[in-house]
Amino acid sequence: MKPPVLIVDDEVSLCGLLEVFFEKKGYAPVSAHSLADALKRMEGPEPLLAMVDLTLGPESGLTVVKSLIERYPRLPVVVMTAYGTVEKAVEAVKLGAFDFISKPFEMVFLGKVVEKAVATRVLEDENRELKNFIRRQGVELVGQSPAVRQLRDRIDAIASSESTVLITGESGTGKELVAKLIHQKSLRAHKAFVVVNCSALSENLLESELFGHVKGAFTSAHADKEGLFAVAEGGTVFLDEIGEMPIRTQVKLLRVIQEREITPVGGTASARIDVRLLAATNVNLEDAVAQGRFREDLYYRLNVLRIHTPSLCERGDDAALLANHFLQRKAHGRKAFTPGALAMIEGYAWPGNVRQLENAVERAIAFSTGGTIETLELDLKSPAQAGGAASTGGSPGPGDSGVAGFEGAGASSESGFYPPGFYPPGLAPTLNEIEKAWIFWVLSQNHWHKPTAAKILGLDISTLYRKIEKYGLKAQT
Repeated sequence: MKPPVLIVDDEVSLCGLLEVFFEKKGYAPVSAHSLADALKRMEGPEPLLAMVDLTLGPESGLTVVKSLIERYPRLPVVVMTAYGTVEKAVEAVKLGAFDFISKPFEMVFLGKVVEKAVATRVLEDENRELKNFIRRQGVELVGQSPAVRQLRDRIDAIASSESTVLITGESGTGKELVAKLIHQKSLRAHKAFVVVNCSALSENLLESELFGHVKGAFTSAHADKEGLFAVAEGGTVFLDEIGEMPIRTQVKLLRVIQEREITPVGGTASARIDVRLLAATNVNLEDAVAQGRFREDLYYRLNVLRIHTPSLCERGDDAALLANHFLQRKAHGRKAFTPGALAMIEGYAWPGNVRQLENAVERAIAFSTGGTIETLELDLKSPAQAGGAASTGGSPGPGDSGVAGFEGAGASSESGFYPPGFYPPGLAPTLNEIEKAWIFWVLSQNHWHKPTAAKILGLDISTLYRKIEKYGLKAQT
């Protein structure tokens, strides 16, 4: 279908000439010879371009220009004006017309004006579509459980505030996604969103990344470097795993929050900054304060607005919704879960939360050869099924771990580590014991290769190391 072009002029002969011109260019011209005719033509499809004469007999073409722009804000309108009405043409441009051309005009010149107007319209349409695409690909909080609905309400309530936000929750629950949503819904959404993982960098490197450094501040500082707080000017800084931040850096961060200024490493001059601070932790900061690992004054500065991300086991049927969401996004609609696979997903404990679920779906897509994903392809050989939902009932027999591939791990009442099936009668496992067993099993199955185990568990490598240390896990020889 050829794109329509609207021509508004009371000179019938000129309209005919312009119709021939636009037809040769591949457009579908439609002419109107009066104000009433033009307004009637506007009830049809939106034109790609409009050519409007400013004098329609006794009527003014400015009325048409104004009506077109009000109805079609992105429509490029080229006004045609005779000598002596240039002032009206300027007025039309002020109303929003794209350009004006004086009569009589050469067709070559008209062609250039039309080409420029159409190119501008096409570019605007492409930019608009690109922005819509980016928005569609943006972060999204999937789920319909009461916990997620409450989380959405909480995000909406605090997004417009400028106060510091502390985001708490287990590893893999989507704390960074929550931070992105807060930024996306805030007045700073058009500015930068900068993420810093406080556990991934050494103390000196973390300070340099946050605050910048001056040339010569340390051996490898060969030039001045702008810190991430400066990079995020006007936007949002998200400090992930802030519970792992070294005490010395905590002192400097406290000053940033209090004074709203930063001093580069090795520098003496401070600079004002305008950023909103969001922080996240899976560590209990109250305990960390009591143990002297986290400054109390910094804790109170961070804990102005607080938001908690629920674990996946607190989110009811959201596991199935999330699994289908990840499947659609990663398999592009080419695969589907069998009812048995969905039942397994809903009944699984997911100690690694949403991150572990996403990794499991990605792994299942890679392993599956047909259009459906079966239970075996999910490869959920965990030592924990959620709340017995996936259990078939009955207790495992002696020496039966209840989990394929877990045999031989051994049970130790002395260490307090009982793999599934080895728990004494009447002794229910705690969540920590379940997590400990699951991590041990995954590490054992992968020959204690920690990067691989971390990926399967849905944990980042630093979190895995902390949990190995926390539970005192060691490879069995």
